[in-house]
Amino acid sequence: MSIVESFWSRKISLGNVEMSHFSAHVRVDRDGSTNMPGPKTPVKQGRPTVQSLFDLKIAQLRLLDGEILWNDTRKPLAAEGGKFEFAMDYADNAGSPAYLGRMSWQKFKLAAWRFLPFASDLSARFALRPDSFSITQLQWKIPHSEIDAQASLASFSQPAWNFRYRGQLNFEDIRSILRKPGTPGGNVEFTGEGKYSEKELNVTGLYTAGEISMMYQWFHPGIVSTRGSYRADQHSLDVPNLEAILLGGSVTGRLHVDFSGQKFRAETKARGMDLSRILAAEDNPNLPIVPLHWGSRVDVDSTTSWIADFKHMDSRGVMLWAPLDALPSGQIPTSARFEYHYDMSGQRVELAASEIMTRQAASK
Repeated sequence: MSIVESFWSRKISLGNVEMSHFSAHVRVDRDGSTNMPGPKTPVKQGRPTVQSLFDLKIAQLRLLDGEILWNDTRKPLAAEGGKFEFAMDYADNAGSPAYLGRMSWQKFKLAAWRFLPFASDLSARFALRPDSFSITQLQWKIPHSEIDAQASLASFSQPAWNFRYRGQLNFEDIRSILRKPGTPGGNVEFTGEGKYSEKELNVTGLYTAGEISMMYQWFHPGIVSTRGSYRADQHSLDVPNLEAILLGGSVTGRLHVDFSGQKFRAETKARGMDLSRILAAEDNPNLPIVPLHWGSRVDVDSTTSWIADFKHMDSRGVMLWAPLDALPSGQIPTSARFEYHYDMSGQRVELAASEIMTRQAASK
């Protein structure tokens, strides 16, 4: 069912709409001219004016085998959802015309690549002028995460996108949407800005991640938190000043990620970790080491690599154990220095020749 709410303001409300093999073509020439409709009545000079071009509302919308063609760039599109709204106004201020648009779509599902379809809410406001385009507000909410962003294209003749963003990502969405069941639990908050020009992407920002839980057989350290700054391009990401809290100590270092193959490499220095918590994090039926009851402060300089969600982890480095003056009851003061190599794929730990020295268990 469709209702024309107003012929004068071009308001139209529709019930259920299904479109198959549709094509939306938007052309923006370098001089700013477009194929979008303009006002049919002359614009009076000397004062700002706004005219409504259309205001469309659809209760349920389904798009099948469609495409969006922006100039010569073609993108396939298939989506469905409820409460779709799209409106466009034409504004002119002292001879400076602009198209002002706003849209929203609630609980829509977008089919893309091999990802699982997921419900999300999207809203945006944008302005198209003769020589520029800007997204003044973009909000995207997926099941457990959301992002706010703004973007601008200052010149069609010299296209360069500038953008800012902030948001929060819950790792549960990575597990379900990207089909990554081994992804740790946790969430990350981030903010940043970037530029895309001549097919080159540059992004910088800050992040804080907390409540990260890794429960793998060979490494289950409990809750981990981390923060730092980052920079990225279309090929890789660098975190030059990584900071983390885990196993009772602190970690500083650098993280590098190659997007091709999802390869991670971290060079870190850990200080003040708790040996008993380290042993508990690696204790499992095939390596029962908690009964050793060793206790000390642990410092580690290491290089660790892994793929995707901590697959094929490989860590090697130098570890120092230094006994503390006071230990919990039942723990044995222990000191050591040795080189190690931990290979998750091979399910083995290699230790270079070294000595582990213990003293009598501490009493209450």
